[in-house]
Amino acid sequence: MTDGAGRGKKVAAFWAAVVGGFALTAALLAARALSVADWHGADLSPFYVQLAPRFSAWGLVAVALFAVFIWLWPRAASWRPRFFLPAATLFFAALALALAALYGGPANIPSRAVGVFLGDLNTLGSPASFFGRYHLLLADIGIHGRVRPPGLFLLLWALVRVVGTNGYALQAAWALGAAAAAFPVYFFAARVAGARAAPVAVVLYLLSGCFATHGVSYDGLFATLGIAILYFVVMAAEERGWRGTVAAGVTLAAGALFSFTLAFILVFLVVIFAERAVAEKRAGEMAAKAALVVGIPIATLVLLYFLTGYDWPANFAESYRWAQTQASGGINVFKVLFPRPDLAGYPVPAYRRSYWLWMPGNLVALALTAGVPITVLYLKWLWDLRRREARATALGRVFGLAFLALVLFNLTGVTLGETERVWLYLVPVLAIPAAAALVRLADETAHPRLVAAVFAVLFAQVFVWRVLFWVPW
Repeated sequence: MTDGAGRGKKVAAFWAAVVGGFALTAALLAARALSVADWHGADLSPFYVQLAPRFSAWGLVAVALFAVFIWLWPRAASWRPRFFLPAATLFFAALALALAALYGGPANIPSRAVGVFLGDLNTLGSPASFFGRYHLLLADIGIHGRVRPPGLFLLLWALVRVVGTNGYALQAAWALGAAAAAFPVYFFAARVAGARAAPVAVVLYLLSGCFATHGVSYDGLFATLGIAILYFVVMAAEERGWRGTVAAGVTLAAGALFSFTLAFILVFLVVIFAERAVAEKRAGEMAAKAALVVGIPIATLVLLYFLTGYDWPANFAESYRWAQTQASGGINVFKVLFPRPDLAGYPVPAYRRSYWLWMPGNLVALALTAGVPITVLYLKWLWDLRRREARATALGRVFGLAFLALVLFNLTGVTLGETERVWLYLVPVLAIPAAAALVRLADETAHPRLVAAVFAVLFAQVFVWRVLFWVPW
């Protein structure tokens, strides 16, 4: 077989996989649309969206922005990080906001969360009045405020002091904070996949369906922090010094004040530190680093308790109790280890979801919403891990362990549904290996526009999904 024929076969196989992925997506959507009403199809769907097609011409601004991006991409890919990263942050924040207008026009840009959380903030008052006794005040605010630590309200209080209570201004600030994930994604990818894959990984993440749908919300802010923590955990495990360890501990302490959904990070930390301890015979060093990474957040929370009265364990227990009235019905590891009558009931019958539905459902929803091109490339990379030389690379080692950690974390049942948004910080776990696979495929096929073509297919999926689906939150 000639080189040209081989390259053509690889390109054809790649696009066949992409088309097959879209066919699978279409079949899933058709099955949902045709579900019998008495079967509560919406309650059984793993997707955190509702099929309700709607279109606004305002969203065509997103098409114009994407056309500008494709035109700039060949040059932007070679920009230095100090130029590329701020530009990517600004551009993809604007693109995500434009995609929000695609469904219902400019009025759809400020999500319902802005008004709801502003109302909660009015109820809570200033940080001086709510921080120390936050867990006692949860019953006074909305359900989405009850199931999280107070960090979001601390940040919202500060933002209101800067930009006021205008929903568009607050949404723009949230979008910029979410798109700032470009920085940790870039440096994470550059560390394990190389400089050429780094800008591709940034674009795949910020162009993913998960980010385009949920990145302009508070989940995007949590994701930026979560990705930074994952990056520093890898740095701590891979380097001989202690800089990454301290950074991982500090960012994890911040994460503990913002979201309970970052729990995957602890599973990942255990897996990657254990592997380095065994592979390099560094058990003592890894144990000390793990103790410091976990110790910094614990010391921070203890200090906050004595200084302000903020009780993180009580906050977690109360938030977890409230979460059981929402979409978290079903069995999980906490209910097995700590059975309590007040956590065992399911007050909303429509949310009685099956563990065995959600274990694959979590992964399917994340993979398809992130984007069929990302998932196809990631699966190609995962398949290549069967080769020992692929597993021996930094990319194979780190993200092979990340895959193992994700499977283990998913089996705990801690997260049941809504993974398109609460696992937004895990999209780089797919996007970075996908970027490496895409760069390698582009080199092997010598196809000059392959990367841009994949971006276009990904944008097309995001565009169609934003027209078809209403996002509840």
